[in-house]
Amino acid sequence: MTTLSSDFPAPLTLALEGEMTIRRAAELKPLLQPALAHPGGLHLDLGAVSEIDTTGLQLLLATKQAIQADGRPFSLTDSSRAVVDVIELLGLLEALYPHAVASLDARLH
Repeated sequence: MTTLSSDFPAPLTLALEGEMTIRRAAELKPLLQPALAHPGGLHLDLGAVSEIDTTGLQLLLATKQAIQADGRPFSLTDSSRAVVDVIELLGLLEALYPHAVASLDARLH
């Protein structure tokens, strides 16, 4: 199940669940389309995502890039362990969680 909520002009909140893999790419892309046009940006909740592969990450990064290209906010509000593990493995923590990485760096120095 996918949940959408919005309080204009606040960011759209989109919660995805299940797999974000090549098998579901054709299904997921249209779910993200409303966020690309939403003037308030996107808060994406991946807390119920059970698996993500490189296709899912490409879709995630392309969505982030398209939204931020004109200054709208994009953030991941929650991520499952499966998502975080793949993001860490591929060295994408800073790209997808810049505030968390900056906060951690500040605490370490």
